[in-house]
Amino acid sequence: RTSEERQAFALERFAGGSSCSQSVLEAYAEDYDLDPKLAHRISAGLAGGSTIGGECGAVASAYLVLGLEYGITENESLEQAMHVMMKIKQSVARFTEKHGAINCVELLGLDPTTEEGMKEAMEKNLFGTKCVAQVRDAVAILDSIIAEG
Repeated sequence: RTSEERQAFALERFAGGSSCSQSVLEAYAEDYDLDPKLAHRISAGLAGGSTIGGECGAVASAYLVLGLEYGITENESLEQAMHVMMKIKQSVARFTEKHGAINCVELLGLDPTTEEGMKEAMEKNLFGTKCVAQVRDAVAILDSIIAEG
């Protein structure tokens, strides 16, 4: 798939009710022979900043994708581990450059893990505006990093 197709897929999943984290990981499931339903389940706990308002779920799922792309199955050397970490740092830097932060509370200006924060986020349509852009950009950033090798 092209990056545009992958972004469209992730946005379609997000619009259909999947979380940001699920939408990003599912966009790559096919590429790594990962069952889409399993990808959906694996990434569920990363939504809303790992349900504690921490790192955006789209960013956190990007870490998983980079692990799938650059990680190895066992006996990883220090050099290989550092390569994965470098790719994650690149992803974070690019996302932060674009959005100013990677933390849900900072990105949204509220805590989506509280009842009050969730209500306000829904009233302001933050999931349909800010989060949509973050899902799209997480996929675009991942594709650019993977294309670089």
